Amino acid sequence: MSSSAQVDLDTNTTHQIASKWLSDWARAIEKDDALAAAGMFDESGYWRDLLAFTWDLRTFHGVSVIAGAFSEFIPRTGATGFQLEEGQEIIVVERDGVSCIEAIFLFETSLTRGRGHVRLIREAGSDSHWKAWTLLTAAKELIGFEEMIGHRRPRGNEHARGEENWLDRKNKARQFESEDPAVVIIGAGQAGLALAARLGVLGVNALIIDREERVGDNWRNRYHSLALHNEIWGCHLPFIPFPPSFPAYVPKDLLGDWLESYAKSMELNVWTSSELVEATYDESKKQWATQIKRADGSIKTLHPRHFVLATGMSGLANFPKLPGASEFTGPIVHSSQCSVDSTIKGKRVLVVGSGNSAHDISQELHANGAQVTMLQRTSTCVVSVEPSTKAVFNRFREDGPATVDVDFVGDSIPYPLMTQFHKGLAKQFNEWDKDLLESLEKVGFKLDNGDDGSGFYLKYLRTGGGYYLNVGCSELIIAGEIKIKQGVGVERLTADSAIFTDGSSLPADMVVVATGYKNMKENVRNLLGDEIAERVGEAWGFDEQGELRNMWKRTPQEGFWFMGGSLAQSRNYSKYLAMQIKAIEEGILPTWVTEPKQSVK
Repeated sequence: MSSSAQVDLDTNTTHQIASKWLSDWARAIEKDDALAAAGMFDESGYWRDLLAFTWDLRTFHGVSVIAGAFSEFIPRTGATGFQLEEGQEIIVVERDGVSCIEAIFLFETSLTRGRGHVRLIREAGSDSHWKAWTLLTAAKELIGFEEMIGHRRPRGNEHARGEENWLDRKNKARQFESEDPAVVIIGAGQAGLALAARLGVLGVNALIIDREERVGDNWRNRYHSLALHNEIWGCHLPFIPFPPSFPAYVPKDLLGDWLESYAKSMELNVWTSSELVEATYDESKKQWATQIKRADGSIKTLHPRHFVLATGMSGLANFPKLPGASEFTGPIVHSSQCSVDSTIKGKRVLVVGSGNSAHDISQELHANGAQVTMLQRTSTCVVSVEPSTKAVFNRFREDGPATVDVDFVGDSIPYPLMTQFHKGLAKQFNEWDKDLLESLEKVGFKLDNGDDGSGFYLKYLRTGGGYYLNVGCSELIIAGEIKIKQGVGVERLTADSAIFTDGSSLPADMVVVATGYKNMKENVRNLLGDEIAERVGEAWGFDEQGELRNMWKRTPQEGFWFMGGSLAQSRNYSKYLAMQIKAIEEGILPTWVTEPKQSVK
């Protein structure tokens, strides 16, 4: 990497440096000179593209790889009009001990208006030459197919001509009696709602299917004490932020009500108490045949061109078989179905698992008078909600930059580099949480700092679990009020106890299985069968290019998409998924995009 010497420059100089780099790079791009364009990167540089050049979500690392990618994509893109974005400050900042200049710019391609972010560092051995450490190029909107918001909003004055009013049209459209939706989305959680909202303002007709009785029940029906572990400013959905009166950490039932109101406000088509019976894809017609069981028991057949699985990472519960379960006289429930009330008082409860849900449910069981033992089979990454977890998301602030800008700057850090950054953060968290962590170890709780020292957030991105954001349960474990059984599994259950693999036993009246959820590939298998599941492959976790596998982009199954993630990810990446679907619907997706990909990594 280039020199990380402290950068001490005035505003005019930083502007000149960023302007010169951008103009030189733009000149190379407009001349289709891939070698010259790649030569402006540091040897350890990254280029991340979100649709603008690749019509994919791709990351390229190293000058030679970037040069190969540029030679493939630059001639196809027609990028031009590169200029620094007015009103955006060019900043000097330290990232993971590296001093750099960061700037945001605008550009256009033949199909999109784009936005870019460059992070510049001094070339090794030079005080005047700057190279790109990271470059992000992202599609901002489709030219000619922009979102119908603001000054492009619908007029809404059809009533003046004596036609059907809004409610008449909406009720008719929601039933899909005379036309099929272009998109069927399975799941009315934050992911499905965010995508449907994005599609709606692009004029793409979408229908959301959810088996719950009301929108938001996927949150309402979870354990009693659940609240968001991230502050509200990073959790807004597209177009409508949370009200300023909402608490910083939103409780589950309030969030459920908010999602329900969001669906109504964004005029989304949602069929609740409904579920998919069958879906098959017709290659010749480029459409799905979906059979949906409605709330009244009737079966409705629809033929969307796009099928989106938006059941999130909490789709199919991972419920391991427990030998002897049929003999056990008490309830055995998965954490997703666990309901706790005062009737649990005095009961002996074994909680299998040691992630977020296991801790939260254990704390709730204890609060209601249960005698709780947590079975920690492997190690867990534990951090405090404040200050540690808060520090990961502190770029989102109530009085900070616009959410769209914070999302964009966050996107500019490729996942492999994010891993590097988080190793430093994780060390800092260990210092902040030192007393807490040492106390947990003293009572036999096994800790880790992530698979490679990169902490809890990279665990989330890789597997979705294996960590706990402490909101009080750790203190109960330290005090001995919640017991720990560590490093063993359940060999079998008897009528009133659990026998562990080390030969020990524990009396139990109830077992809560907090072992997370299966990979989304298994949701595909459950809904669409083995053939499509194997064709699509796994979702989430990193692929060979450093992006999340199959998420928010075209999959190996034509017409099939994954939409999922946190509230922040749903807000951000729904935009890119919606633009891809819109481009396909309008017939403007470049034909080369559907060709077999070259082996540029």
